[in-house]
Amino acid sequence: MAQHDYVIDNQSFPATRTDINNVLQAIVSNNSGTSQPTTMFGNQWWVDTTNNKLMLRNEDNDAWIEVAVLDQSNDIVSSITSETLVANIVNERSSGSGVTVDGLLIKDKEIGTSAAPATLQASAINNGQIGGRRNLAFNGAMRISQRGTQTGQTGSVYTACDRFLTSESGAAVTTSTQETDVPSGQGFANSLEIDVTTADASLAASDNFLIIQRLEGQDLQQLLYGTSDAKDLTISFWVKSPKTGTHILELRHNDATYFNSQAYTISSANTWQKVTLTFSGYTTTAFDDDNDHSLSINWWLMAGSNFTSGSLNSNTWHNTPANRAVGQVNCVDDAANNFYLTGVQLEVGSVATEFEHRSTGDELALCQRYYHRQERADSSDSTGLVQRNVAGLYLGISQVTGATTAFIGVMMPITMRATPTIASNDISHISVFDGSNLPLTSLSLVAHKMINLVFLSLGFASGGTANQAARVFINTSGSFVEFDAEL
Repeated sequence: MAQHDYVIDNQSFPATRTDINNVLQAIVSNNSGTSQPTTMFGNQWWVDTTNNKLMLRNEDNDAWIEVAVLDQSNDIVSSITSETLVANIVNERSSGSGVTVDGLLIKDKEIGTSAAPATLQASAINNGQIGGRRNLAFNGAMRISQRGTQTGQTGSVYTACDRFLTSESGAAVTTSTQETDVPSGQGFANSLEIDVTTADASLAASDNFLIIQRLEGQDLQQLLYGTSDAKDLTISFWVKSPKTGTHILELRHNDATYFNSQAYTISSANTWQKVTLTFSGYTTTAFDDDNDHSLSINWWLMAGSNFTSGSLNSNTWHNTPANRAVGQVNCVDDAANNFYLTGVQLEVGSVATEFEHRSTGDELALCQRYYHRQERADSSDSTGLVQRNVAGLYLGISQVTGATTAFIGVMMPITMRATPTIASNDISHISVFDGSNLPLTSLSLVAHKMINLVFLSLGFASGGTANQAARVFINTSGSFVEFDAEL
């Protein structure tokens, strides 16, 4: 520790040499001492050894600026006085561009990024995700596949991976599958594959093919659409396309029938590529605050001239169909084509963060709000994603109400979005058992008056005894009952 008045007296040479050495010691020790130096200069350092603080003299030489608190016992800086650091050391002027440190912009006493200097934004903390549920999309990692492989798909139908549907107009026929082909090193186990089985190479004007996810309006109120404060949305995803060139990703505001399209370019066919796009908020029309379809994410795979003959005004909300998919390549023009998608994340703001890997249980519950299947399979199911067992799947206990009818309440695993529609791939493989098997001839919804309970009316040919309790079960492998409340 040393301090000096930085004045070399007129004296003998040995004393002068000692004086110079004392000055140098004061400089290299940052004027350290238990009290402030007796002589002070603008921009002078002082280590306050009484309070273990690093201080800097201001330019006017009339005050000290506290820069940091030192932990001498552990040889670390225990804290930095950021307000002082930003306001006085950086002292960024309003006309300046700021100072960037490891991706953070310091400007006008705020810390952020070059895109938003007044907001602290980071893509990750400790190379992992940041907090709660950021991802507005469902099943982005394609983990949930209650329906399984879907073949011969045309029109508007849901795919093998929950919450993703394909919408097709034209000649294309596809098979959708939950696959294990994924981008390396990203933590994904599954992807959605769209396998073209019948091509559509000669496009009519109205032909189109899209992969779509639909979202409820009540889940989007935080976006402030319909106001001047409408928030940006950033989408990121991994894609493996059979075609190079221009592809279109679109947001559809279903309550306003407005669209916002952006192009992304595939540089190498049949190769995993990450895409990140930011969409401006829509300030004119709000989303309805209800459980209906308000927003769609649309991946275009093919488009006829009705959707490509205009101009692509990137990241601009519009209602002109011809501007929706300008430049889109045809990904369904060959029966050898396969299109893969995974890692879908939609989040508020202009920064794409690390993918939010939710637990399988959480993701399954989110998907079962829209679709739930009870299926029998005579094999073990290690994933637990479908209600299955090897001996027969029981739906519950029914009340037989007559020789040909019964009534049953079936508990849903979670509250569904709306009253579901009920269907089975083969109701003859569902039986009422009251001592003998009574195969069903009809199955219909009676009411959905309780939050998680669906009441069904069961019909069979004969043999029922009124007011008797009877089990209801699926007795053939591959048979199922599904409850559908999709958007």
